[in-house]
Formats: sequence, C-alpha cells, structure tokens
Amino acid sequence: EQIESAMREAQERGVSAAELRVHRDALADVKLEHLMKSMQTENLRSFLKEIQKNGGMSIDDARIQNGWRTVHHEDLIEAMRTNDPKKLRLAIAYAQAAGLTGEMARTLTCAEKRIADLEAKEAKGAVVLQRLQSAVYKRDIDSIRAALAEAGKKGVTSPLVNRAEVVLCEEELRTAIGVRIVSKIKAKVTEGIELGIDTTIIDCGMHILEVEDPKAAAWARIREAIHRGDTDGLRRAIESGRSAGVDETELDDARSKLDEILPPLKLHDDDDPGPYSMSQPGPDEEASPFGEKPSETEEAEADKEDALRELDA
Repeated sequence: EQIESAMREAQERGVSAAELRVHRDALADVKLEHLMKSMQTENLRSFLKEIQKNGGMSIDDARIQNGWRTVHHEDLIEAMRTNDPKKLRLAIAYAQAAGLTGEMARTLTCAEKRIADLEAKEAKGAVVLQRLQSAVYKRDIDSIRAALAEAGKKGVTSPLVNRAEVVLCEEELRTAIGVRIVSKIKAKVTEGIELGIDTTIIDCGMHILEVEDPKAAAWARIREAIHRGDTDGLRRAIESGRSAGVDETELDDARSKLDEILPPLKLHDDDDPGPYSMSQPGPDEEASPFGEKPSETEEAEADKEDALRELDA
C-alpha cells in the first residue's frame, strides 16, 4: 500500500515514465526484501510472479532467485509437516531446481531422507496389501489372520484391511456354526454385528443360540437392533430379553440407547394451540353458549344491574 501510494504521488508530480520505472523498481526491491524477511510465503510467491510478469523489472536476478528459494524452502517444510509422499516429492523437485543453499540445503537433505523412508514404507505396505488381497480372495482364515497381523505391525491402513476383518469374522462364524461351539458363536455374532457382516450368517448363528443359549441370543438381538438404530426391533428385543432373563443392568443400558435413538416427542404443532388453549374450555369447564366465558367482573356488574331493576320495580 505504501508503494502504491508513493507511485501515485510520483505520477501526480509529473515524473517522467523512465524516472517512474526507476522509482517503481526501487520500491519493488524494498517490498521484496520485506516479504522475504517476514516469511509471508504466499504473498512473496504472488509478488515474484508479478515481477516475472513485468519482465523482472530492474531487480537483481540473484535477489529474485533468493526469493524463490525462500518460497520453495517453506513449501518443503510444509510438505514434510503433512508427511504426504506426493506433496513431498513435488516440493523436493522444486527445491532441487531452485538450488537451496546453507540451512535451506540441510532442510532439503532431511526431506530427501523423509521421502526415502515414506517410499520404503509404501513399498512394504503394497506387499502387505497384496498378501491381504490374496488371503481375502481365498477366504483362508489363517492367511487373513497373518496378513492382518502384519498390516497392524507395519501401520498399514486401507479399506482392504476393513474388508479383511469382515471376511475373517464371517469365516470364523461359519466354522463355529459348523461345529456348534456356542461360546465361539456368541462371540462372533456380537463381533459380526459391529462389523456389519453378512446378516444371513448372523441369523444362522442366532438360530443356534436361541436353542442352546436363549439369554445370549436375546442379548445379541438387542445389540443388533441398537447397531441398526431399529427402535421397534429394540423394543421387541428388550421385551424378549426380559423374558429370557437378560441381566436388568444390561436391559437398562438398552433402554437408555432406545431413548437416545428415539426422535424427540412433539406434543403438538407449533401453530396448533393445543386442546386446552386459552380460547378453549378445559375438560372440567363448561363451554359458554355465547362464545367466550364472561369474566368475574362482568358477572358482578350484571348482578348489580339486575338488583337495581328489581328496586325500581
């Protein structure tokens, strides 16, 4: 703003075009120095582009280059902060092209080491995901367990990991159903409800529990209704759970969940005054055949007029 003001003042004084350019370039040089010292990265980037657009003005090329080094160095620090391999690769490429020196060069060295570590981690993660994908395709329990353990150890995150957990639970539940191990069925039905596995497999497990352990089956139905947000189903499950002997504390927890997922009760519409508004009689009041019920003051005045009429008579 100060530069623009100074330029306007010079124009008003009738300074020649050549002198005006010299004046402009001198002020631009001051602004460049200020932006570099204040580390206003985006403002500095915009100003450097403006300088390029104007043919570099008469600012020393070395100073412009130093400005770009400052910008690319800050971009490098930000990319390292995000730990995003794609952003970091791009920032390193620009920093290398800018020819960072001194302390900035040391930052570049750190960034190059960081990207090497990230790429090594990416490579390991790709191998783990490939193994996981193969295990999921085969639906092999032992292979899925091993691949999930490796993914957890190496910090690999992917939708495929979630899918593998679902498939593993489905296969473990199928196995437990096949040999009718009630404790295992109970555990895997509960886990399966949380993971959202195939409901057909869950129902098969439920049928066995209803015969072998009705209490566990009732509790599982409660968990299923809560997970789905099914209010009607949860009411029925709570009633069935009470009959099956589910612990009262657990039933109280289920009732609390029911209160949470129920929509708020609305007694009447905002525009509806309700059955007992000020303009309508309540259940114990008799409606006046002449509209609104007269007030006590009006009744007293009417009695007084009747008495006066009787005296006159």
